[in-house]
Amino acid sequence: MKMLDVILEDDQNPMRFEPVYLSDHVLDPALFIIYTIMIGLTVLTCLIFPIVLVVNREVFSFSFTIILVQIILCGLGKILTRTISYFGLTFFDLYSIELMFDFGVLLFITLMTINRLLVIATPKNCFIHSNKALQVAFVLICWLLLAVVLTVFRVGQCVRSIQDDKRMYDTCFNLFYYKALWNEKFGNWLGPIIIIRQIVVTCYDVLPLFCLSLYVISALVLMVKRRAIPNIQSHQHVEWRIFFHGFVIFAVYGLASIINIILELNKGAVIDGALAQFVMFVYVILDVTTILCIPLVVFITVPAVRTSPSVSFVNRRMIELCRISYCLSAHNVPVYDRVLLYFNVIWRRIPTIYYLCSFIQPQSQYSASHCAQ
Repeated sequence: MKMLDVILEDDQNPMRFEPVYLSDHVLDPALFIIYTIMIGLTVLTCLIFPIVLVVNREVFSFSFTIILVQIILCGLGKILTRTISYFGLTFFDLYSIELMFDFGVLLFITLMTINRLLVIATPKNCFIHSNKALQVAFVLICWLLLAVVLTVFRVGQCVRSIQDDKRMYDTCFNLFYYKALWNEKFGNWLGPIIIIRQIVVTCYDVLPLFCLSLYVISALVLMVKRRAIPNIQSHQHVEWRIFFHGFVIFAVYGLASIINIILELNKGAVIDGALAQFVMFVYVILDVTTILCIPLVVFITVPAVRTSPSVSFVNRRMIELCRISYCLSAHNVPVYDRVLLYFNVIWRRIPTIYYLCSFIQPQSQYSASHCAQ
């Protein structure tokens, strides 16, 4: 979500605060333990979720999968770099890298919004969203832009600090105020650096509204299609599902951004004690919960992905059991159907396992030769 005071703070002396880390008992120990556990869960989810997407690549289109993986990677990079800085392990400037990943999440969510609109509004075989090489090229262009943004942030010497009242401030040098000093160091490059920095600031304000407007257009296109072709119910259902897959992810990001803006607007309020600790905890946990919720909403809204772990486990057990049964058969007769039936009868006594396996039924088309492969 947007860090409003990262680049917009034009203080003449942004280094007036000494860096303090959460590990220095700034955050309550109990809240710090919760934060650490949430970091572990989020990192584990972000590592497993791309694997689930690749295994179930037939569920989503290639364009949706590759963009969603980039969002997860940028979110994971952001929370890891931020966590390292919170723990005080800053051997080099990690804050500019964190800002790059933060902008990357916004950039790839915008790219997903455009992709969802193109999938809905254009024919199914349109090369814009069906060409894999073109999708990879778009992703590489976005990473090239992020590299430029990283360079600008490193030049601006953005820093994070915590004030005496335990509230966090993210600041950058005022390039306009120190223009004479920076001219000696960068010369003619200072102008483009300032322009790119202002473009990034503007993107934080413009891109969320741009995404929202595109989703409104997508919804209108779907309603027009439904009135024009009311008989194709299954096709309309698929298109609405395509719409909601992207919109729910954007809604999670947007809600977190709204909470972050509220925290930033109230950073000047006089707070202390338990309320100050709670505000600090919400601030540091917001990015973690946002990145954690994005894979969760995909699991919730997509039944095929939600059931894939159990399906994969049961299918693997069925194949192994089939091979064992075939090898142990005295005359190598097809025993798959009988063994599978016994397996269901035995395991249905355990409610949880039976729930996972209830959809498995004996299938006569599986012969012994098929199982032995």
